[in-house]
Amino acid sequence: MINNARNKNVHIQKHKKMSFFKLIRFFITAILLVGVAGLGILGGSIYGIIKKTPPLNESLTTDVKINSTVYDSNGKKIATLRDKDINREWISLDKVQEELKLAFIAIEDKRFYEHDGVDYQGLIGAVFSKVIHPTQQMRGASTLTMQLVKNLTNNDARQIDRKVQEQHLAKQLEEKLVAEKGSKKAAKDVILEKYINQINLGGNMNGVKIAAKYYFNKDLEKDKLTLTECACLASITKHPAAYSPTFKDSNSENNKNNEIRRSNVLKVMLDEDFITNSQYDSAINEKIKYVKGDLDENSKSSQSYFVDSVVDSLIKDFVSTGMNEQEALSYVHSGGLKIYTTIDQNIQKAMDSIFTDSSNFPTTNYEGYKTQASMVLLDSATGQVKALYGGYGEKESVRGFNMATSDSMMRSPGSTFKPISAYGPAIDTQMVTAATPFDDSPAYLDPTINEIYPMNYDKRFRGLVPLRTCLAKSLNIPATKLWEQVKSVSVKDYLNKVGFKDMTKDNVVTSTVMGGGVETNPLQMAGAYTPFANKGIYIEPILYTKVTDSSDKIIIEKSKSENKEIKQEKNVVYSEQGSYVMTDMMETVCESGTAAGLVNITNKNQQKITVAGKTGTTQDYADKWFVGYTPYYVGAVWYGDEAQDKSLPSDMPNAPALIWQKVMQSAHANLEAKEFNMPENIVKSNVCKYSGEYPSSICSKDQRNDAIIEEIFIKGTEPKPSNSCQTHIEVEICEKSTQLNNVATLATDKCPNNVKKKVALIKRPDPYEKKSPSDPYPEDWIYEYNKNNKCEIHSGFFDLDNWDDFFGLRKKPKDNNNDDDDDEDEDDDDDDD
Repeated sequence: MINNARNKNVHIQKHKKMSFFKLIRFFITAILLVGVAGLGILGGSIYGIIKKTPPLNESLTTDVKINSTVYDSNGKKIATLRDKDINREWISLDKVQEELKLAFIAIEDKRFYEHDGVDYQGLIGAVFSKVIHPTQQMRGASTLTMQLVKNLTNNDARQIDRKVQEQHLAKQLEEKLVAEKGSKKAAKDVILEKYINQINLGGNMNGVKIAAKYYFNKDLEKDKLTLTECACLASITKHPAAYSPTFKDSNSENNKNNEIRRSNVLKVMLDEDFITNSQYDSAINEKIKYVKGDLDENSKSSQSYFVDSVVDSLIKDFVSTGMNEQEALSYVHSGGLKIYTTIDQNIQKAMDSIFTDSSNFPTTNYEGYKTQASMVLLDSATGQVKALYGGYGEKESVRGFNMATSDSMMRSPGSTFKPISAYGPAIDTQMVTAATPFDDSPAYLDPTINEIYPMNYDKRFRGLVPLRTCLAKSLNIPATKLWEQVKSVSVKDYLNKVGFKDMTKDNVVTSTVMGGGVETNPLQMAGAYTPFANKGIYIEPILYTKVTDSSDKIIIEKSKSENKEIKQEKNVVYSEQGSYVMTDMMETVCESGTAAGLVNITNKNQQKITVAGKTGTTQDYADKWFVGYTPYYVGAVWYGDEAQDKSLPSDMPNAPALIWQKVMQSAHANLEAKEFNMPENIVKSNVCKYSGEYPSSICSKDQRNDAIIEEIFIKGTEPKPSNSCQTHIEVEICEKSTQLNNVATLATDKCPNNVKKKVALIKRPDPYEKKSPSDPYPEDWIYEYNKNNKCEIHSGFFDLDNWDDFFGLRKKPKDNNNDDDDDEDEDDDDDDD
């Protein structure tokens, strides 16, 4: 019994033992099965997450929001652009000191140059730490590559999905860069460079370059940081809001946090043999000194009108390549671009000074009236804009209303449009010469209105006037008559070639020659005049020459671009001879015409520099213009009322010409005296100023003056001796009758010899006839030959010459323009100069 019981007990114990081992085995098997199943589920989940991961975007290797930098024409930095509140300047890795690179690697990813984008050793350690301390946030699993991916994708969600996708993209990114760069080291350098340039280091500062300048007032490309300063910057990345240093209180919580953190950075650097013991001891005992750098130059609020215009121009160019406007705006400001502009800072500073000086803006008699002005100055040989100003006074806003270049600033150019709409095309096609006379007589040139149109600014009608004088005095009637002729040679093509591409059949009307219905700004007008100064060749105005990326790879080179949408336009508009004749005529505008005495340019040695140009004024003096040029530069100035609801006083000085004079005087101070070069096939010849023909012996006897003048001509268009003046005719007049009638009166055989006189009269090619009895006569009417206008006061015994005073019968003079009291208002497009 005892043995049986003992055996039974042994059996029971054995069974229990066996059952325990079975149970253990069962649990182990179950755990393994659950583990395998779990791993299967986990693996499936990870696969599902990876499958949903967006493909590696090109932006992960290219799209880092870096401040763009703007340079002047000499390559000197003048401005920094940034997107919204991001302030970042790019620095290449080879210009970053080794200690700064190692500080970031030590604290963020000490095996950076060893792993393939994911640090599995660090990941396991992070997971183990999380198991032991489940309430703590898991740290140490993110590599620099993963952080770069997170920052570039802007995905900050604290989810496993995001972490898995980051790891997947990080591996892809490194594989891609290794394939591109040819080695793991080169690929890692690219990643590190992008990382240190995009990492947030407090406030709106991204990247080590801008942070070093802000916290220590040091330029990383020129100045060396101390080891402690390197550790300081690397410490901020943990939590920029809590670890970025402050300046007001050295004992602030942020400064204490940073001090603790940078000690840790230095310790890791020592442990990893990145630094020596002596370096560590020196750095750990260093008292850091914060020196706030001036970042105002990077502030958008200090952006000049010129830089505003460059930004606008670039946005247009990038939009033309397929970007939308918002993408282009962001790219210009934060694409890390290097923008090389055309600005000459010396000229720009002079212009700034003039436009902020109230003495250059005469006050008016309107209460609260604010005069405004804008100007563009460019190099006529290259089209490069050297200076511009968008409004009177200090600039107050960023990319605000720019009256020099904005598409919203569109005003009628008045008579400054005449050279490009009529005179230039007419001279170029040899339809006329500078000596061709036009009859400045009352005319009804607009078929839509039944009144004299247009009127000259002074309401005078001068009669036969050579084309040179018509332009110099800015006469509207001759210009309109010329316009009617030149329309037949497709003036729209000429306007298109000088930048006016919206001229269509519908908007080309009678008043177009005087700027009616035309809207423009100083940039466009300055460009339109470049052919006159540049041997007939139009060169599109440009504000920048080229744009590169942060690695100096050319993105746009304006003068060499193969993209027709952004290539600098160049057109042959006039012949070299035609442009020279026009220039010579516009020199007369400045010497004895509407700009006489206003625009005289000399260099610092008081040597003269030749000037040509044209004034312009719109209806009711709402806008005044001067577009002028020298052998060096073209300048266009607009002056007027910003709101376009007030007029400038009619007796106001020619403010735009005076502003132009001051800016140009400064721009030419150090330049050599120069005239416009006369090309071949320009000849000089005597000509009759009232017929445009070769002078006859009678021309010199014109009662007003010697009508024989010297004029320049395109060879082949000069007057020929075989075709002498037919306008002048020598006749015998009765001086007494002429005096009484105030018009040339032919003598009869009854006129006493002592009142007879041989004089030169004119015969109009097209006789002037009044359309309305109230129409005035032109001023040269008194010198006109009329075969029916014969003396009626000499008739024998009852000769009125003897008796008219006695009976009070002396005839009153016929009406003429000098006595005209007509006070009709100017038409909408009439010009005052």
